[in-house]
Amino acid sequence: MTDQQIQSIQRAAFHFLWHGANPRNGLVPDQIWEENGEVRRSPASIAATGMALSALPVATENGWVSRPEAADRALSTLRFFAREAERFGGFFFHFLDLESGKRVWKCEVSSVDSTFVFLGALFCAAYFHKKSGRENQIRELCDEIFARVDWRWFCNGGDAVSIGFKPERGFFKHAWRGFNEALPLVVLSLGSPIPLPVSSYEAWTKDYRFKRIYGREHLFCGPLFTHLFPHLWLDLREISDAPMRARDLNYFQNTTRAIEIQCEWAKRRGDATRWGVSACDAPQNLRLGGYRARGVPFGRFDETFSPPICLASLPFAPELARESWSFWAKNHPEMCGKWGVRGGIHTPSGWMSAFFGLDQGMLILMLENARSGLLWELSRQIAPLQLGLERAGFHKK
Repeated sequence: MTDQQIQSIQRAAFHFLWHGANPRNGLVPDQIWEENGEVRRSPASIAATGMALSALPVATENGWVSRPEAADRALSTLRFFAREAERFGGFFFHFLDLESGKRVWKCEVSSVDSTFVFLGALFCAAYFHKKSGRENQIRELCDEIFARVDWRWFCNGGDAVSIGFKPERGFFKHAWRGFNEALPLVVLSLGSPIPLPVSSYEAWTKDYRFKRIYGREHLFCGPLFTHLFPHLWLDLREISDAPMRARDLNYFQNTTRAIEIQCEWAKRRGDATRWGVSACDAPQNLRLGGYRARGVPFGRFDETFSPPICLASLPFAPELARESWSFWAKNHPEMCGKWGVRGGIHTPSGWMSAFFGLDQGMLILMLENARSGLLWELSRQIAPLQLGLERAGFHKK
């Protein structure tokens, strides 16, 4: 793929995050689809909104919007989360009405989705560093939001952060333990103004599962997005923690192995280019229909693939990512549109999902890291992330 082709995909994905959002509060819909010729938007996802914040430096550097325009969008979003959004312990509800910003679907206060908002705020504060009224306000609002985050409250007396909280019934039974997409949450919780003790990181890693699959030992988690998401914001290419160093691995290499395992799984099924099993939507009439986290060679699978996850694998396995993306683009060109890339394809029926905000955010950020390393460079300027990595015991192998 040429740099121009990559930028074209990024820009279409940014169209979702910029034009699909409510400019008054910055909220980004979870998904967009067309129905009877009309564009429909779901309620907002705070995770997609956090990714949209993180994408503003990318859009500015690539000239898709001006710096003042991007700063204004950052301000409207951060003002909403600082002044209007309902919060508990500094955390926010997972899904919000796109216009009012109120909770919908009786959803939970989500620790990991709130983390994506915190990360977006921190990356905006790092990028918009000029001493101007607009950019000063961005940094002030980021500080205001982040200062309220009480990770200890979300641990509910335990040693790990709970997955969620509902005012009607309290904290969820399960907490973030073992490897998954929440690695940035665990790192950030160690470097925050009200930090968790280092022992919380040990609670996270003690349930790590290392498996040898197709001759490759790696830290296992089935859905591929769980391996990719931490690298959107953390530069893990040359550093690692104690459990990974003990196996002469780092997280970047581990993600590469997870991708290679998916490709080997696909090869054994007869087509090495048809892979990309992750979290995505599927037809409701399937046994595993709807939005689910799928994984191979273990876990749920129903012939539904996620092409965006293949392209987002570009920094880790460039040839494999390009080959797979070429397959999907050639055989299903309709998966790409003005709102980015559709999140799921059920290959037996040809059914395709809507456009999802998380997929578009992932593509913008990861492809930019592949092109320029912008997010990774910014992450090294963000003190809470660097402190969190240090307290978690990350250093070069």
